[in-house]
Amino acid sequence: MLRICAALAAALLIPGMASAKELKPKFGDIDGVYYTDVAENREACRQAVQRKIYLCSQNTSFVSNTEDRKYPGCLPIFRRQAGACADHFRSEAYKCQGSGSVRIADFTGFACTVTATVVEEGGEPERAPGIVPVDRTMQARTRANVRSGPGAGHARTGVLEAGERVQVTGEAGDWLRIAAPGGPAFIHSSLLVPPAATGGGNRAGRSDGACKAAEAAVGRISEAREAASRHDRLYNEAEARRDWKATNRQRAAFDAARRGFRAATDAAARAFEAAGRGFRAAWRNYKAATDAEFRDYKAAYKAATRDYRAAADADFRDHKAALEAASPDRWAAIRLAYRAASQPKTRAYIATTRSLWRDFQAARRVAERDLKAAVAGLCP
Repeated sequence: MLRICAALAAALLIPGMASAKELKPKFGDIDGVYYTDVAENREACRQAVQRKIYLCSQNTSFVSNTEDRKYPGCLPIFRRQAGACADHFRSEAYKCQGSGSVRIADFTGFACTVTATVVEEGGEPERAPGIVPVDRTMQARTRANVRSGPGAGHARTGVLEAGERVQVTGEAGDWLRIAAPGGPAFIHSSLLVPPAATGGGNRAGRSDGACKAAEAAVGRISEAREAASRHDRLYNEAEARRDWKATNRQRAAFDAARRGFRAATDAAARAFEAAGRGFRAAWRNYKAATDAEFRDYKAAYKAATRDYRAAADADFRDHKAALEAASPDRWAAIRLAYRAASQPKTRAYIATTRSLWRDFQAARRVAERDLKAAVAGLCP
């Protein structure tokens, strides 16, 4: 008891005592890998990158369930960081197609900072990061889902009926923590109102309309993206067959599907904007995720193109010098040697860029799934 009191007094008198600390998930940061000559280890490099991506996807909790329960607010942070980690190693994968020494960079972005309220054994558990304590009574505007954490990705643990009163104990962005007998419970702030502001039938009707509009908008985005992916795949297959008429048709269809995707995205932005504050927050999260994925894809594509052009330019310079020094009867042989040297690099470059595109499309599917889950969390 004396030790607890001393710790409390020190925390009050000395601001630095109640210091924040940084926590890591079970695997910590994910190390990269180095090859002195990646050309001799291409398959090993690709497999290593895939293992790193798998480790990222599993690095979403602490080593023990006890820590998971003690710091529940860290788990959604780790999940977001795991996605960034996987994107990082996908963007590094093109290096496996290079030559010479190569370093697949480490990912050091795993961290969750918490502030201890009481540091001695027997004190209160530390607060989850990002949760501001409050104390007020509110009631459900309409029938609403209750979740185990502040986000639509957390498990649903119960339901509040329209008009049911709850005690709000904390705020985490757009989510509110409520007092519940079964453990941590969170609900989106748009679904609670002060007790005096009882929601009527018209309010619930508008909520139903917003839900239907948001769900339909997400469905149209997914359909348009899948159409673009399908025509891109058919284009590649036609190109492999050297069916140039089919490639032209599929390219035109792909461009049309891409325009359809942009139109669906613009329409969804308007639908989510009109639906209300919670929907606007969900759309902002979706746009932030997809914009980050596009930036990573573009950066990886540019890097792969830069490396390919550098290698192709080196081949051209070498063979141009040989052509200028050779007699006419050797020109054909040197040209053939140039094509033989360039074709593997071209094939590797095409394979790399297509792999980057597939990974980018997979990341968009995940973002759409998360947006759909956010809508489910907002809707009764």
